[in-house]
Amino acid sequence: YPAPDPTNLLPVERDPWFPDPAGPLVAPGQYRVSMALRVDGAMQSLGEPQAFAAAPLGGDSLPPADREALLAFQLQTSELQRAALGAVSAAGEAQIRIYHLKQALMDAPRADPALAARARELEGQLKDLQVALVGDSVRASKGEPTPSTILSRVSQVIYGHWYSSADATATHRRNYEIAAEQFGPVLAQLRQLILTDLVALENSAEAAGAPWTPGRVPNWK
Repeated sequence: YPAPDPTNLLPVERDPWFPDPAGPLVAPGQYRVSMALRVDGAMQSLGEPQAFAAAPLGGDSLPPADREALLAFQLQTSELQRAALGAVSAAGEAQIRIYHLKQALMDAPRADPALAARARELEGQLKDLQVALVGDSVRASKGEPTPSTILSRVSQVIYGHWYSSADATATHRRNYEIAAEQFGPVLAQLRQLILTDLVALENSAEAAGAPWTPGRVPNWK
């Protein structure tokens, strides 16, 4: 299945032994494959679709009791990772917007000081959400123990069973449950901060004549 990683247009150099991003392995069964050529935006089919079978090699030491149920769980973890990685990237972009906004408000003589205070408040809220998602990098850099994060739990599940022929363990499933339970409120708060609170602050900065910052479209009369 496709990788749940965020879209990246920049070339990434990888070590030969480090695989490209990928999603869960498909379940054994019958599949069809086709090829097409895109010319000037139009798709042209190349030949007829071909059928093939994907089958296990038969050397599994711990084969799952239900491969379809295992795949369903893997797709659940893939969707959670897609959303969690997207939230991490969105938080990073919001952080850049806030950094620029703080400086722009300092450069705007007509800006109410309360706007800068609001920017710092949103910055603090965003950092708390980032800690919940990926952990406290400052504490980790000093060698201090840090609690498991949402993304670390999801990653543990993925790297622990996506490419294994065995069923997911109770630990894998519990990690998924905890990560999903924690991620819901964090994502809701992040969406509120980015889509509502930060936009409102950016609009206020625009009204105060602040220089342009990432994420804003200027007004002119």
